[in-house]
Amino acid sequence: MENTTDISTKTFSFYGIELRPVGPWDLLALRRWRNSPEINQNMLDTSFITPERQIKWYQSILDRQDQAHWAVWCDGVRTGYSNIKADGALQEQQKFEVGGYIGASSVRHVLLGYALILAQWHIAFEELQAEHVEILIKGGNERLIQFNERTGYQKQEKTADGTL
Repeated sequence: MENTTDISTKTFSFYGIELRPVGPWDLLALRRWRNSPEINQNMLDTSFITPERQIKWYQSILDRQDQAHWAVWCDGVRTGYSNIKADGALQEQQKFEVGGYIGASSVRHVLLGYALILAQWHIAFEELQAEHVEILIKGGNERLIQFNERTGYQKQEKTADGTL
């Protein structure tokens, strides 16, 4: 069943958090968190994000049909980032990849990670009618692997050619 709602422009509120579409006003905080050692060390791409690179990234995500990006808010405080991606227009897919992080903020706590995963599942399964949701985790990040396994993800190793 095709869903014609453009989720990339929607704000979602559930599980004590709000996901708002990323706007130019979010870029400084997102870049600061993304470059922080705590978050950066767990990214697949660990290179430093310059202001120019951040702007290019933001411009590249505008009007994308295969991705949606949100700033995560809790109690009126911006506290993280979330995305969902697919191999084609989101509304036409059944398999998605989700990602995100919780940044340093005055409202940060361990339950925000669970709330973010539940929100991502809600968007994927309820809004987009997904059959399959994946999350890529950098090898060696055992804490995040265990966290995601506790929420129901099953670990799958990719081969050198990228297949499961």
